Amino acid sequence: MANIQKTLKRLKPNVRKWSKRTKVFAGVVAVLVLLYLVYAVILYTTGGNDSLTRFVSNFAYYPAAKVFAPGFWPYYLGGLVATAVLLGAIGRLCYLFIKGRTASRQTLLILVGLILVGGLNLTWLPSPSSAAVGYGTFLDRVATFKKIQSAQQQAQGVTSQQDEMIKPFSLQQLIQQRLVQQAATKLNVSVSDKKVDEAYKEQAQRVQGEKEFKRLLKERLGWSPREYKQELRTNVLLQEALNEKISSDENLNKGAKDRADQALKALKDGKSFAAVAKQYSEDPTATKGGDQGTLKRGQLDPAIEKEAFSLKVGSVSDVIKARQGFVIIKVESRSKNSVRIRQVLVLGKSISTYFQEILPKTKVWVLVDGLKWDKALFTVQSTNPQPPQVQPQPGAGASGAPAPAKKPAKSAK
Repeated sequence: MANIQKTLKRLKPNVRKWSKRTKVFAGVVAVLVLLYLVYAVILYTTGGNDSLTRFVSNFAYYPAAKVFAPGFWPYYLGGLVATAVLLGAIGRLCYLFIKGRTASRQTLLILVGLILVGGLNLTWLPSPSSAAVGYGTFLDRVATFKKIQSAQQQAQGVTSQQDEMIKPFSLQQLIQQRLVQQAATKLNVSVSDKKVDEAYKEQAQRVQGEKEFKRLLKERLGWSPREYKQELRTNVLLQEALNEKISSDENLNKGAKDRADQALKALKDGKSFAAVAKQYSEDPTATKGGDQGTLKRGQLDPAIEKEAFSLKVGSVSDVIKARQGFVIIKVESRSKNSVRIRQVLVLGKSISTYFQEILPKTKVWVLVDGLKWDKALFTVQSTNPQPPQVQPQPGAGASGAPAPAKKPAKSAK
């Protein structure tokens, strides 16, 4: 008993010391939380757009909108868990290091393992930011559009009326970016840094070199090369990769493939090609029985061209997977370098039709004062609507910063 009392007496000063430090720490945290909440009230009720608001909202987390596409919740929660595991393990290691405490080999192995697991999971699971548009990001985009609008209007500048159109358009584009990122996560689509760098260098070469390109980015958009590369990744390259994935995914295109198979069965049952085209084809030539006229080599989708120049005249192909969807052709006549065909086209999924399907099920909460999410139109609207204005179109190549030239899609004729 005497030994216990002596031990308690030795610990008492230390307990008081740590008690004071804990109170100070708790007080600082409480003040910071209070300031955060007070500023949140000011931000969301006044919709500030000054330089201080931009600085604070870029430094601290304030969402301008929350976005959840259907089926994205598991990925989002998984990302939260992975982030928490990673930060918790790193925090524990830092604590042991700062305090100079030793840990057992087993404890160290567990912590290192948690860091590896959390880090690896975050390479394919989304970060929490993928479900939100940061307020600072929103204000930066508004500033970019104002620069573009100002350049377009020249001496007229940007009026308050135009500002009312810029804000919803800016948030709308950022919400679309989040939806693209979420779709890419669900469909396991990504774009490598190497491909982004190559696209960036391609643009720089078009504008008399990288130095001049950087100057134009800063002057006309207020963007750094890193910000421009992010636009390239999401607005151009990732969308192209998504479109390719969606158009080739068997599960997403099962309905279109089944319809094409039905059309082929009707042809095999003796129904005329013209009648089948009118019934099943989604090509503009369906009313003409699918007649494509005479086409030269190079004018056809490669998959279709291969069949058109190998089938016997008068023959009908099987279902062909083409860029636009599923195609059945009949060769009417052919010479060495040209061919006349009829076709039945059943359109497959594309990135636009994919988003048309998920938008009605997408949950969007707009938190910016003066803006709202229109569930019927799937757009951000101003609560004080103004007469329509010409909207700036920056994408990844606005105002002297051209986006990578997309190859024109060949017809599926």
